[in-house]
Amino acid sequence: MAEATLSRRSIGVGAGVIVAALLLLLLAGLLPRRSQRKVLEQRAVSAAVADTLPLVAVVRVDHAPASADLTLPGTLQPIHDASVYARSSGYVRAWYADLGAKVADGQLLAVIDAPDLDQQLSQAKSTEAQAAATLVLAKSEAERWQSLAKDSVVTQDEYDQKQSAYQSQIATVNAAHDNVRRLESLVGYERVKAPFAGVVTARNVDNGTYITAAGSSGAPIAAGATGAVTELFHVARTDTMRVYIGVPQAYAPSVHPGLLADLEEEELPGRLFPGKIVRTADAVDPASRTLLTEVDVANKDGALLPGAYADIHFRFSRPSPPILMPGTALIFRTQGAQAAVVGTDSIAHFRSLRIGRDYGTVMEVVAGLAEGELVVNQPSDALRDGQHVRARLVPGETKADRPRGQQVQVLEGFPGSPTP
Repeated sequence: MAEATLSRRSIGVGAGVIVAALLLLLLAGLLPRRSQRKVLEQRAVSAAVADTLPLVAVVRVDHAPASADLTLPGTLQPIHDASVYARSSGYVRAWYADLGAKVADGQLLAVIDAPDLDQQLSQAKSTEAQAAATLVLAKSEAERWQSLAKDSVVTQDEYDQKQSAYQSQIATVNAAHDNVRRLESLVGYERVKAPFAGVVTARNVDNGTYITAAGSSGAPIAAGATGAVTELFHVARTDTMRVYIGVPQAYAPSVHPGLLADLEEEELPGRLFPGKIVRTADAVDPASRTLLTEVDVANKDGALLPGAYADIHFRFSRPSPPILMPGTALIFRTQGAQAAVVGTDSIAHFRSLRIGRDYGTVMEVVAGLAEGELVVNQPSDALRDGQHVRARLVPGETKADRPRGQQVQVLEGFPGSPTP
C-alpha cells in the first residue's frame, strides 16, 4: 500500500516537471518573437520616418597638400627696353641699324645733319675766346690799379670798380664756357647711339627725315612703327626676359625673392625655361587682391620674344593649406558663398565660406570648413538650414577627379543613412 502511494507521488512530481519544462519552452519561444516583433515594428517606423526626409549626397572635405603648384599667365618683357630720341634738330644723313639688328653698347645708329647747331657752337666758341681776351685785360687793369691805390694815386673807390669789373668778366668767361659745353653736348647727339647692347625692335627714320627733340616729325618709312611716330629707334635687351604677374593673395605669404619658377610658352612645346622671382611689391593691390611679382628668365639663345604670352609655373609649400571642396557643393545665397554641412545629428547646417582659388570642378576654401567635415554635393534649392536629412557619402571620388583631392569611400552606418 505504501509502495503504491509512493509510486503515485513520483508520477505526479514527474508530470509537474514535464509541465514546467513545457511552460518554460513556451515562454522561451514567445518572448524572442515578441522582442523581434518590436524591433521590426521600430524599424518599420524608423524607415517610414526616414522615407519622409530628403536624401542628400555628401562629400568629405580635406586639406590640400602643403606642396602646391600654381600657374599664372604673363607677358614677356625684355630686361631693358628703351626708346631712342634725338636731342638735336636736323635731317637724318644716314642710319646704320635696321629692324632686328643686334647692336652693342654705344654703337652708332644714325647721324643727323644739324648745320644751325654747328654754327651756334662755332659762334659760342668765338664768344668764349672774346670773353677770355677781355678777362686778360680786366685782370691786368685790376693789378695795375691795385699798385696805384697803394701809392694813393687813385682812390679806393676807383680801384674797387676795376676789381668788380675783373670779377664780372670772370663770370662772363665761365658762362661762355658753359654755353660751349652745352652746345658741344647737343652736337654730340647728332650721332645717335645705342644706350645698351640689345636688338633693334623698331626703326622709325629714313635718310632725309627731319628730326626734332620730340622725335621724328617727317614721314619716314617706319620699320615696325605703330601709331604716331615719335621715337627714332627702339632697342631691347633680350638675353634676359622678365614677366610681371599678379599672385593671388592666398599665395602671397609663400612668394618671396629667390623662389624658382619655370616658364612655358605654347609655341615652344616641350621646353621649360628656368627662372626665379627677383622682387615683389611687398604690398597687395586692394583692387585686384594680388601681389605684383617680377620673374626673370634667362634667354641666351633668343628663343623667347618680347611681347609673347607665357605661363609661369610655381611650386612651393604653404604653411596653412586650404580645404578642397567640390565646386558642385557651393551655394550662392544672399549671405554670399555657402555650403551645407551635415553633422552626426543628420541636420544640414549652412556655413558661410571664404573662397580661395577656383579650379573649376574643385575650389579652395580658405575659411568656413574644417578637415573631415561632410558637405552636401549638388544641394537642391529646397534644402534649408537646420533641416533633417538622410546623408549618403558619394562613392567613386578619386584624386584624379579633382586636383589634390582625397579618396572618398562609402561610410557604413552614418547616422541618417538608409539601412542597406
